[in-house]
Amino acid sequence: MQLIARNGLEYIRAYLETAESWTRVQGLSKSGKLLMCCCDHPAKATRSPRGLRHFAHMPGSACSVGSQESEAHLRLKIEALTVAHELGFDAIAEYDRGTIRPDVEVVQRGTKKNVAIEIQLSRQTGYTTNERTSARAAQNLDTVWFFGNKRDFDDAPKDQRYVYPVRLPSGDIEFQIDVLRKKLSAFLRGVIVFDDLSNLAKVPFTVIGYDFPCGGCGRDWYRTSYAGLYPNRIRGDLHPVAVPLASLGDPAEALKTLAERTGKATGRVAPGGMGLLCPHCGTAPEAEFITPEVALRAPARNISGHRDMRRFSGLKPGWWWRRNPVADEHWSDAEWAAVIEQGINAIKTERQRIAREKRLAEERRRMEAERAEAIRSATAAELSLLTEMLDPHLGAPGTQAWLDRANDILGEKTPRAVVQQHVWACHSLPPVAHSAATALAIRMLDGSERLTEEQCGLPKKNLKQLRKSRRQTTALPASSSSLKRAWEGLCRLMFG
Repeated sequence: MQLIARNGLEYIRAYLETAESWTRVQGLSKSGKLLMCCCDHPAKATRSPRGLRHFAHMPGSACSVGSQESEAHLRLKIEALTVAHELGFDAIAEYDRGTIRPDVEVVQRGTKKNVAIEIQLSRQTGYTTNERTSARAAQNLDTVWFFGNKRDFDDAPKDQRYVYPVRLPSGDIEFQIDVLRKKLSAFLRGVIVFDDLSNLAKVPFTVIGYDFPCGGCGRDWYRTSYAGLYPNRIRGDLHPVAVPLASLGDPAEALKTLAERTGKATGRVAPGGMGLLCPHCGTAPEAEFITPEVALRAPARNISGHRDMRRFSGLKPGWWWRRNPVADEHWSDAEWAAVIEQGINAIKTERQRIAREKRLAEERRRMEAERAEAIRSATAAELSLLTEMLDPHLGAPGTQAWLDRANDILGEKTPRAVVQQHVWACHSLPPVAHSAATALAIRMLDGSERLTEEQCGLPKKNLKQLRKSRRQTTALPASSSSLKRAWEGLCRLMFG
């Protein structure tokens, strides 16, 4: 199916003919004067099953141009011509350029480039698409492809200025016509344009900051965690974005420029470029309480310059719906000050809590040290008391043996362990007069506690050691009567 035939030098466009003029064209066809533009074979003026006027080869032609076109292809081609004409563009179907014959060619006034519109409903390889696109580009034609196959659309380049691929939905031809009309109209009116992102090379930005009280020295400095970029002032479909200051290049240089402009003490870049420090004492600030969303609402009064945001925009060159630049929204100074005050008050409250916990921890450590020292001293004093009480009767070795021997009266615990437990209890519970070991020693000495046979043998053993010691240290040995009296006195003291 083709839309153009010729009668000598007259080109007849089937889509422009009326019912009356079509009768004349049919007469030319019957007389053999109407020829196909592709091969000069006699053309037949006919209609499709749906009544679309078109031209076909008379029988006997070997030319295959247009023979595979479906009625859907023809309707879409006519719709493309209609859209172009409605918008005031000159458009022609199947214009023969020698090596190429675009479905529709649109003349763009004021430019040196025309646009080839190609309808491709059947499957076509990516190689063929690129080859056909390059052939049109070689003749200074941009190409708008309308693909009916998803794979064809996926294979087509999306990042080239000279080719604009469009995916037509499969199935309903009326839906396909609506999509073609919408996309082609937007393309021809300049609503859909190609953006190579060069306009994002100079995006206005501002350094976002606020006065921050240092937790180390207490002095204020101008804390700047974010830079706000405003691509919405260039492309209306983009939104402002807050990025870390370090992502804009050398943060130290940006801070220096900001300090010169504002006259405020800005932060010092931390080693490795990770964060900012107090410029006065080098203390690292608390975690930033300003979120990127809140930072973008800061009053943008100090536009610091322009930055290339292509590398972190996530965008790629391609076709987009043109949106006029839009203004960014900001809080008033009072609203911004209220947000900052709330955040700083929260930080101060947290600092007070941390300081209070630190003081309590230090106080606990001091009290624990004092308690440990008190326990050590009290334990030593209790053991010293026991030693002073028992040494005269049991002797030093006997006293130590008694302190370290488990005692059934003390619940199979040694007196030394009982003393230690008693002292610990006195420093954590209401104190008692003496430990159980000391009370036992007192009862032993006053005779109220019955001693074991082993314990009864200790005085005699101790007396022998004492007599031996005296014999070595004095020239006057003790008489047997004095030894006997000492033994009897000790026994009376120990056993009543």
